[in-house]
Amino acid sequence: MPSMRVVPLSGSHADWFAVIDVEDYELVSSHKWYLTHSTSSLGLDYAQTTITEDGKQKVVKMHNLIMGTTNVGHRDNNGLNNMKSNLRVATFSQNMGNRRKTILPTASGFKGVYRADRGKWRAMIYDNGRNRFLGQFTSEEEAARAYDTAAKRKWGEFAKLNFPDENELAHLPLLVQIAAQCRDDAERWFALTDDLTNSLMGVMGELSECIEYWKKVRRGTHTLEQVKDGLAEEVTDVFIYLMNIAGILRMDLEQTYKQKRELNEKRFGGSSSD
Repeated sequence: MPSMRVVPLSGSHADWFAVIDVEDYELVSSHKWYLTHSTSSLGLDYAQTTITEDGKQKVVKMHNLIMGTTNVGHRDNNGLNNMKSNLRVATFSQNMGNRRKTILPTASGFKGVYRADRGKWRAMIYDNGRNRFLGQFTSEEEAARAYDTAAKRKWGEFAKLNFPDENELAHLPLLVQIAAQCRDDAERWFALTDDLTNSLMGVMGELSECIEYWKKVRRGTHTLEQVKDGLAEEVTDVFIYLMNIAGILRMDLEQTYKQKRELNEKRFGGSSSD
């Protein structure tokens, strides 16, 4: 006896079909199903129908009807594979973690990896409604593994990885990779703590946000006044991260400021304003 059934779709996509478990056929077959494309950033094709409840019509997707909840994800990113082995309860954030790689002109073939200046690659992850900068790397593979590390920490089993078959110990942790980048300038980076690494990445991430605001002004889509509040928030975040770094490294900023001020006075003449 077959373990799955095919459900043909109606309308202009009559040559399409969804796949379900035999046990769900009675529940599903009493409705006409049509193809719909997700308007969210997940970008999947689904089967949906219209159901009347209490005299009101509502649109229901096949996977939601089968699972009895709206918080459903497809393990294989095929929105028409509605067998229970492919479905799981998932938040929107977890589904974003499982999303396929979106190919853009500035992107590589790896998820979470984008081209940077001077032939390098940057890794980023979508986190709480914004893209978080993970670091800049000399190769796509290094950046892809940095993304995998962050994705596994954030989404666990829901993460769509670039190297799903690799053991976590098969590559250097994100912290070590970032430390390796710092050695390009000097050997003084003898050890990076988690707090320092997070603060450094925070500075880079917030500066990236500042640049995005400025791009909007340069493109003419926004005025400086329109982005001023957002820009001020990002600059404040940069300042907070810099103060964290100064505290971690026990920097005497007051003394450094005085020395820098005196140097500038000698170099440019006159007195610097406070």
